[in-house]
Amino acid sequence: MKDGKNVTSLDLALACGVSQGTVDRALNDRPGIKPETKRRILEQAEVMGFRLNLSASSLATGRNRLIGLVLFDLENRFFAQMANCVTRSARQAGYHVQLMLTGKDPIEEQYCLDQLAGRRVDGVILCTVQKGEAFVRRLREARIPVVLTGNRIPDETIGQTDPERSIGKDAFPFVGIDDFRAMHDAICEVLARGYRRLVFLAPSLSRAGKGNLYAQEQRLAGARSAFSEFGLPAGSFRLLDRKPSEKLMNACIPGPEPDTVLVCSSDLYALDMLHLFTKRGFQLPRDLGLLGFDNLDILRYVSPRPATVDIPMNDLGDAAVRMLLESIGGRTPESLYLPHAMIPGETLR
Repeated sequence: MKDGKNVTSLDLALACGVSQGTVDRALNDRPGIKPETKRRILEQAEVMGFRLNLSASSLATGRNRLIGLVLFDLENRFFAQMANCVTRSARQAGYHVQLMLTGKDPIEEQYCLDQLAGRRVDGVILCTVQKGEAFVRRLREARIPVVLTGNRIPDETIGQTDPERSIGKDAFPFVGIDDFRAMHDAICEVLARGYRRLVFLAPSLSRAGKGNLYAQEQRLAGARSAFSEFGLPAGSFRLLDRKPSEKLMNACIPGPEPDTVLVCSSDLYALDMLHLFTKRGFQLPRDLGLLGFDNLDILRYVSPRPATVDIPMNDLGDAAVRMLLESIGGRTPESLYLPHAMIPGETLR
């Protein structure tokens, strides 16, 4: 086999049993090719070490076949999973991904966006910590297609169709789950199991008013809504918006409370709490209920496995890339809300 640098589109066409025109459509994401054929050509190109002449392709199409992916960090397995799914979907579409991490810092996020603009990316998938008209204006002035995930940015110039849930027209296309409805449905299922007290742990909300906390705020609102529907006393719902510590949790839940469920706004907090309560000798779910959010892949290695709310990450990555490519192609995709489901796990009775 030839060196990958010397493999031509003709070599690739012969190996796949298709025409050079079909190879060209697959490599340059052009219409007129079956998805299965395109996938087979791209996989064979990788096997043969084929390297597309990006400079020539860029001149011919006006695209660099490069998209930016801007996330908080990779310490949270949620974002690592997202990066894997987006990268895989982009590669199948013939695009490369430039990953940038913000550390939840709005200044760092703006630097990442400026860097991507300077590298002439074709579009950006963004999990943002910013919001507001000034930020929306800067993004629009950059004239780079953007798809949001994680945190929405409602279009403040149009308003909200549902004030409680902040669901209105988006400033930019969004793909994800309906955080309000997902948490609402999960809490309804939890309370139907007989729990009557709820502790909601969401340390990120300590930054309320200082950035875009859309997802976390919607999860809290969904939990409050479900709790209210069950007619339980308001005093039986407690919000902890501080970073959890052993001292804080000892004071909040001093001993076994079989009728209490600890709801965490992410699985990372749920794992921390599971470790803490196991250390204290609690047996879950006998002594306490526990619910997380995200359905991280690492949960399958944990015992007892925490109950959680599933975000279909593979579908999210596929949809984010597809929507961004639609935007790059000049279309305006509608925001997409993916199905959600509660995974019962082993920490709820």
